[in-house]
Amino acid sequence: MKKITRKNFMISILCITFIGTLFYIANFQTDSKQWISPSENFFNVNILVYMKPTTSYATPYVKEPVTEIIAGDKNIYFLETSHIKDKNEIILNPRQGCAVESAARMNPTMKVYFFLFNTNRVLNYSNETKNIIKQLMSYENIVIRHISLETYFENSPMSKWWNSTRGPNSSQWFTSHMSDVLRYLTLWKFSGIYLDLDVVILKSLEHLTNFVCAESSIDIAAGAIGFDSLDVGRQFANACLYEIMTNFRGDDWGYNGPGVITRTLKKICNTDIISEMTDDRCDGFKVFAPSAFYPIRWKEWKQYFNIKDKNATMKSIEDSLAIHVWNKHSQSTVIKVGSAVPYAEIANQYCPKVYNNCGDTF
Repeated sequence: MKKITRKNFMISILCITFIGTLFYIANFQTDSKQWISPSENFFNVNILVYMKPTTSYATPYVKEPVTEIIAGDKNIYFLETSHIKDKNEIILNPRQGCAVESAARMNPTMKVYFFLFNTNRVLNYSNETKNIIKQLMSYENIVIRHISLETYFENSPMSKWWNSTRGPNSSQWFTSHMSDVLRYLTLWKFSGIYLDLDVVILKSLEHLTNFVCAESSIDIAAGAIGFDSLDVGRQFANACLYEIMTNFRGDDWGYNGPGVITRTLKKICNTDIISEMTDDRCDGFKVFAPSAFYPIRWKEWKQYFNIKDKNATMKSIEDSLAIHVWNKHSQSTVIKVGSAVPYAEIANQYCPKVYNNCGDTF
């Protein structure tokens, strides 16, 4: 009798488990709905990235055939946000392409994601943009996706905040501040490494997990940030999102980018002094010296574009993980392909496909 009772009990458990599994699958399929053009041509494919909430806050669910967007600490993310609002065209320049290519070349075992954000489903791509994308897509570890801004915020703590009067819509610099918000949201969603598009990666970043880089002895930068999917990374990702939503300011250009990670570090590390932000004091979070990602300060940005003192410039970046070319100041400075200025020679070495296929100017 006991054996029969035990057997019936086990059968009941199996039935309940089976029914629960079917319910989960049905629920998953409903919650992960999104649209994608049936065309295999990238330039006709529009993608909505949809996130299903989980206890880890980091697992993305993307419907076939878009299976590449997978959360992982060994991912690198670039975000193109300059055409994010009221634009129907994506325009990339070679220097942006160089950043993405250099990351892929120097990190062949990492997946490099390039997200093109926009509010429109139908976009045009300039011929130059198409050429840059063609060069980038020749790398197996690069994934390029056009992402709808609205859907990216769904099922996140920012789902209601971002489009409210307290969010980026209140900003005097909407595009810049939206870029600030999206970098932290992306790391909260997926974990990994975020990088600005005005960098060139010189070395492998595979060994990096939770980190940020100081721009100077008194400033933390937000152009290179890493959060892993474990306790420390989750702690910082959640803290940064809370900081943005609680203290967002639309009247201060730098308050919501470097200001967010700076204020978060000061709280978690319990110090206002950058030199005191050690791994031990910051729960294992690494604060690199400026030489790691910012070997040339913004005031000296022209060094990358001048032949004078070229040897000194090249010497100063030998041990750096990357360089930051300060696009805000340097974007209008023209470089002829084949030039001997430091930036041109660096591009020729670390992003040769984009550099050598961009025409006369880089």
